[in-house]
Amino acid sequence: MPNRRQFLVGAAGLLAAAALDSGCARHTAGTPSNPDVPDVAPPSLQPVSQTQLQTAAQADAAFGAALYQKLAADNEQFVFSPYSVATALRMTWVGAKGQTASEMAAILGITVALEQALAADATLRSQLAKYAAAKGGTELETANVLWPQSGFPLKSDFVGRVEAAYGAHLKTLDFKGDAERARSVINQAIAQQTNDKIENLLPSGAVTDQTRLVLTNAVYLNAKWLRPFDPDDTNDGEFTRADGSTVTAPMMSQLEEFGYVDADSHQGLVMKYLDSDLSMIVLLPKADLAPLEAAVRSTGITPLMTDAQSTRVQVFLPRWKTSTGADLVKDLNAMGMREAFGDRADFSGITDADSLQISGVYHQARISVGEKGTEAEAATAVVEKAGAAPGPQGDQPPVFEADRPFLYAIIDGTGTPLFVGRVTDPSKEQ
Repeated sequence: MPNRRQFLVGAAGLLAAAALDSGCARHTAGTPSNPDVPDVAPPSLQPVSQTQLQTAAQADAAFGAALYQKLAADNEQFVFSPYSVATALRMTWVGAKGQTASEMAAILGITVALEQALAADATLRSQLAKYAAAKGGTELETANVLWPQSGFPLKSDFVGRVEAAYGAHLKTLDFKGDAERARSVINQAIAQQTNDKIENLLPSGAVTDQTRLVLTNAVYLNAKWLRPFDPDDTNDGEFTRADGSTVTAPMMSQLEEFGYVDADSHQGLVMKYLDSDLSMIVLLPKADLAPLEAAVRSTGITPLMTDAQSTRVQVFLPRWKTSTGADLVKDLNAMGMREAFGDRADFSGITDADSLQISGVYHQARISVGEKGTEAEAATAVVEKAGAAPGPQGDQPPVFEADRPFLYAIIDGTGTPLFVGRVTDPSKEQ
């Protein structure tokens, strides 16, 4: 086997998975012989203030805006989960050292000490967990798992921190003996965690007999609109694509109160979900999409909605379904995360048994938006190896007619971007 280190990251729907494989041999002294039983108890992470939580959310939003730019260059219509990808990378960053850790922290926007960053992540996870057992409104479930090679020595402080901050559970697999079966077990778990929407996060060859650890973060969202659309008001409409051609798409419509902003370059709409602080932001350019995307890259999506006011709006919005799969290595590399993918990668905070490096970053996401609400799933994997009613008479409410390419984001109350995407042709699933 070549004397090299590899680390694979992948994401799908609201799921993140990371796998690590062994590389150059190091010493194993001081590491636990059984990764299922850490030597020390997980650290106690105290809840952070709302200000600290919003700072962490802003970091995720900035990361999402940067990654959006990369994905937009290669995809017309797409969706991804900044939260999913960032969570997978943050779990991996816990075990990074030196320049590797510095570069990862930079693209993730982490500017505080490790324990404070973990405390913010733990607090956000706790807040999102309240939607896990929601009945009839918003259901949002997340799951983090560490899948180590049976007997592979993980450092107890790494395991403890990931358990405390991300609620990660350990489930051992035998990559050495049957890598394909191990891959199947992980993919089946991801499918279950995303309501069978993400079925093949780790493609053939993603794990081998050199794989030593896979980290997975799964998130599943099924949310009903606070103000749903009446299917009887959905009619075929004309949608103009970026090249000027037109397609027919089912256009939902209603006249209701929403958060609304009318800016020089765009209209913005805030559509809330039932029984939650989650909402979808839709940004509709008044002319070309490019200037709006430039603003998103510069500031993120939520700052473009700071002046939104509750307004009675006539809304026309297409139904759409989108699924996206991408290997994010080149994108993350271009964003400044370089050393993690090379021979100088330092993930010695995870193990002393082998040198590890990132070899791939796979992300998949799916979203379905209709009259009742939204269903969305995402996953990220990291693998390391060696080497309503009319208004009063005369009332003229503003019209928000999404009949041309637009951007959207699903966020929580802190502004954390759970999903971000672009719609360029709602007439077909892409």
